[in-house]
Amino acid sequence: MSSMRAGFKSFGESDAGFRGLIKPNNAIDLYRRYALRSAAIWVTILNGTQYALTGTPVWENKDPTRLQFPDGTSLQAAKHSMEVPHAVADPVGFALNKLGYFPSLGADIAQYYAGGGHMKQSQDSPVVYAAKKAAPFMASPLLDHNLSAGERVGRSVSGALGMPLYGYNQEQRLAARRSRLEKLQSRKQNQ
Repeated sequence: MSSMRAGFKSFGESDAGFRGLIKPNNAIDLYRRYALRSAAIWVTILNGTQYALTGTPVWENKDPTRLQFPDGTSLQAAKHSMEVPHAVADPVGFALNKLGYFPSLGADIAQYYAGGGHMKQSQDSPVVYAAKKAAPFMASPLLDHNLSAGERVGRSVSGALGMPLYGYNQEQRLAARRSRLEKLQSRKQNQ
């Protein structure tokens, strides 16, 4: 909520005008400084890093608030300051991602019994899925069996530093697909 408040209140009215950016007189001036600083970081540091790594600017990515790597993974740098762009770009998806554990799990269970959703894709039993979903965001990479031990630890540390790494590279995607197929075959044989 703090990032949403800062983002949307930066458009409020301030008596200081542009002078408030240099010497803030009230909360609105501080919100504006935060929003402008975030935009400057996005345009310079994040875009420069993206361009240096891939040769393309960050705004050509599927999600322009993330650094998109050629192997298919992405890094959410400056996560806190990118909450407002996420909320503006996809308000429904943003709201669903911010649901608490029980409403989110209820929605996943409803989708599962309707034949789709994240729970169905995971190929875990509903109990295992619920337990993994309850894990803190720093611990969830440690539970991902499609990653090597080093990648699990690296992703946990990256998430703890506020820069979570998402997605799989080609090899990890193939391993996840192979694991899902093996689980499906095992279930069919047991029935």
